[in-house]
Amino acid sequence: MPLKSPARRTVQAALVLMALMCGCGQHGETTSATPGPTPELTTEQILSELQQGVSPLTSLVVPVPNVVGWGHDGSGAPAQLTPEAREQVISFLRSAKVKHEATKNGKAALSQLADNLAANVDAAWKQERWTAVMCGIEAYEVLVPASVRMARLRERAEVRANRPDVVVKGFFEDNDKSQIYVFVEVTLHPSNEIKHLQIRKGEEFCGLRFVDFVGKLRGITLEYLDIPGETFRAMGP
Repeated sequence: MPLKSPARRTVQAALVLMALMCGCGQHGETTSATPGPTPELTTEQILSELQQGVSPLTSLVVPVPNVVGWGHDGSGAPAQLTPEAREQVISFLRSAKVKHEATKNGKAALSQLADNLAANVDAAWKQERWTAVMCGIEAYEVLVPASVRMARLRERAEVRANRPDVVVKGFFEDNDKSQIYVFVEVTLHPSNEIKHLQIRKGEEFCGLRFVDFVGKLRGITLEYLDIPGETFRAMGP
């Protein structure tokens, strides 16, 4: 008895499905395997990631070949730490600590980075980059809270951060009066007010005292009166 039309269509559909299944087998179709666990990053890989995140801070103390830096006596890089860069570094470290402190390699990398940041604070201190020093201390304390050493450094750095910046613009030798006048540009902190002054050896101005000349009118030595006995150099053009 011939199949009715609906039944014929059902059989045809079943045959087509069987043919497709056989064809797939002939072509060796493979099923996708379940992906394995992601390999854990090494301490070196994590540390590299961390160092890149804090580079806006740490790069400041690195000298640029054949370029005069902005640190003491032209040391370091010719750049400064902006408020935006400081916030970027601190925010990155907070997130990185949460991300990596739960693993052995992550803890090791964070510990190594803390040591690097401490060394960076020391380098910035020698270059008298007080904004970088303060940021470095804050960054270190994200990783190592309640550091006694950093707390002491912070107190000393805050005083030095308010020390006026001095740039020597020129010298004038008055032979009639046997006097040498020095023209300086002084930036006051935290106001950033700029003053242009004419000073002589022994004079006090803006919380500073003009102690002596450096070489043959190469610069001047100044004492910061808020920290008696502490001197620094301001070099000439």
